[in-house]
Amino acid sequence: AEYNSAPARRLSRSFGLDLAGTTSSNKQALLQTVGQILASHTLYKRSPDAKFKALVCAGLNKRKLVPWLRLILRNQTVIETMYQPWSYTVSTGFDDSLKLLERLSLYVFDLPVNIAVGQFEDMAEAF
Repeated sequence: AEYNSAPARRLSRSFGLDLAGTTSSNKQALLQTVGQILASHTLYKRSPDAKFKALVCAGLNKRKLVPWLRLILRNQTVIETMYQPWSYTVSTGFDDSLKLLERLSLYVFDLPVNIAVGQFEDMAEAF
């Protein structure tokens, strides 16, 4: 029961990945980060928007945003579920946007991933 309670473990099981491995693929890094964000943000009932912002910040910090977006946008289930056939994402594959976003990997980011939960974590530590 405890094994399945952690989001990262559920994600690793769903995707058949060993999160304890020493080498980390883009998919493993994405799933670990999603698991961490879900664990911290769900505890404080943060919105999907806040979770998405945290994912973008983490992706920029790790210089993995574009590879992660590629993984997500190449997933047929995601595309069929979330986008209309005529949408920009489906019709272009989001490739031109990803090329623009790749320029951000030239910069070093240190963005707060927990900005939506930091104040709650600070309050919890105070008591």
